[in-house]
Amino acid sequence: MLKLGLAHEDDLPAVMKLFRRVNASLLEEGNTMWNHGYPLEEDFRSDIGRKSLYLAREGGRIKGAVSVSFDPLEAFFDESHDPKKLNALLDKCAAKEEDSYLIVHRLMVDPMDQRKGIASNLVSFLKDLYPHRLWIFCAHPANTKAIAFYEKKGFYNLGPYDFEYGPESRQILFCSPRPR
Repeated sequence: MLKLGLAHEDDLPAVMKLFRRVNASLLEEGNTMWNHGYPLEEDFRSDIGRKSLYLAREGGRIKGAVSVSFDPLEAFFDESHDPKKLNALLDKCAAKEEDSYLIVHRLMVDPMDQRKGIASNLVSFLKDLYPHRLWIFCAHPANTKAIAFYEKKGFYNLGPYDFEYGPESRQILFCSPRPR
């Protein structure tokens, strides 16, 4: 039975093995989204320390993971902290002043376990854990499987968006339907 919950410090080695398997599979498909020094082990260690990394386990094995954060300025404009860029992003997502946010990072499922509902379970788990939030996240343009998955789950594909560094940081921007 699939168990969903927070990662702990002793999970880090298994999380890194999962990441390496996922990244190798992406590279086999010609997808280099995680082949440029991101994410690092320190990113996952930080997620665990902030209690923001969630795992899907079955039979003691980690089959999937996802990290979350809540501050779009820090998540998308961590170097410039440019409020104009943030406002443009929030406008594109039709955000309202009273919105609370959920930013999704590094959703990954072991290649051996893909197409078995693990990513769907993680998304549902987060929706239950963080209700009434406007989800804002992105997908690498080469990650066509993720883009199709997010669209199937009802997230709005807002198209290409240049984040902190201009065109070289271009991602496909997604947001959730308006929270109630």
